[in-house]
Amino acid sequence: MKVICPNCKEVIDVKQDEKYGYCKHCSNQFVTSDALNLLVKKYKQINNYAKTQLFTHLEVDAAYDSFKSLLSLKPNDLNAITGMADCLFMGSTLDNFKGQEVIDLFEQYDITLDRENSYLILNYMLEIMKYCRIYFKKAEVTMSEGSFIKEEFLNWYKKNNESIKNLLSYLEQIIPLVDKEELDTFRNDEHPKFMENFKELQKRCEENEKAEFKVLETKDEFIIEDLRIITPDKKLIKLRKYSFIGISICAVIFLGLLISGLVTGLPVLSWLSLIPLFGGAIIFYIFYRKTK
Repeated sequence: MKVICPNCKEVIDVKQDEKYGYCKHCSNQFVTSDALNLLVKKYKQINNYAKTQLFTHLEVDAAYDSFKSLLSLKPNDLNAITGMADCLFMGSTLDNFKGQEVIDLFEQYDITLDRENSYLILNYMLEIMKYCRIYFKKAEVTMSEGSFIKEEFLNWYKKNNESIKNLLSYLEQIIPLVDKEELDTFRNDEHPKFMENFKELQKRCEENEKAEFKVLETKDEFIIEDLRIITPDKKLIKLRKYSFIGISICAVIFLGLLISGLVTGLPVLSWLSLIPLFGGAIIFYIFYRKTK
């Protein structure tokens, strides 16, 4: 298994059942559990950074590189691979839905579909279906009353529909390979409409493939300023910023009053510290409700 040497911080391999390890880089002997804890800590740091870059700032390239670097700590790690897939989906545009790239990504790695990975991949299929629906919804900007505004837009749509169709077919082949008990729990208890929704999405692709779409005969120039299917939510970013500032201020005031009450022996200050604590809780609740 992989661990991080406590001395030189290099990632090295050790036997899982050995209490002590030896670093070939710096000749340091260490306790295996300590070295493993360092790897887990670094994994969490990189994973959190990657998610922030992707889901907060929509920096898909930086996030992709960070998720990929996790594979040096945990080879064939499904969490890292699905993170990279998220980057591909969120980097998709109206002229290029990256369904085939996601297929190629999964094919690169040797993913063991044990119970844990089966749970992860089944839930990630829900995310993939969400991205597909987002594309179809966003593609409506290229149409007017059921017809495409330009021939170019129709060609995009046909290509991306084929990409989504192939992606869904690929996922359909994975479903029988996952852990049976996990699949039964997922389909029967957690998401009873999963297969129904999956088939509906496949049917939509088939209908799009057979449909005879029209193109408007207009000479007016039509430009789409942002081709991304997912764009940053500026209101959410602003809300997150102000919520963080508000909670930080409340925390500082809370600690100040609490410490002052303990030092001076005035109970009233300690009681007053509950006001900013309550205020911070309200801010967090509002942020949670707005982002739920």
